[in-house]
Amino acid sequence: MTPEEVEKLFGGGYKTVAYSQLTKPATCSIQGSINFFTPNTAENFGPKISYTGIDSPARQIKWKIVPADGLRVGPNLDAELKLPDGESPVSVTLPSSPVSKNYTLTASMTYGRMVSQGISVYEANCSGQIKVKLSY
Repeated sequence: MTPEEVEKLFGGGYKTVAYSQLTKPATCSIQGSINFFTPNTAENFGPKISYTGIDSPARQIKWKIVPADGLRVGPNLDAELKLPDGESPVSVTLPSSPVSKNYTLTASMTYGRMVSQGISVYEANCSGQIKVKLSY
């Protein structure tokens, strides 16, 4: 599908990047840390996700949280991100009863590329990690 066909299919406001500009696989990285002093008070040390080559605001950011515990991490969609390249702060919300004092976040991002049959979706594993610490 061309970007025009995608926009026609999904409606106005759905903008993709011209696939002819995207010749390399997408890349992403995460960095920083967050230290919670209370369940609602945290100090951020530059937690962010940086990326290149993302084609569409409908692509996903997939977070892996170790240990798995119901932390909510965002952003999750590229809808509000500058495309095709940019960065965004990362936010974390704790569950009501965390099971650990330390968490490690890693991420991956989906992206599309034009192939002879249309658009294929791939996934890029982000380099780096974000440490989350509970100091209470």
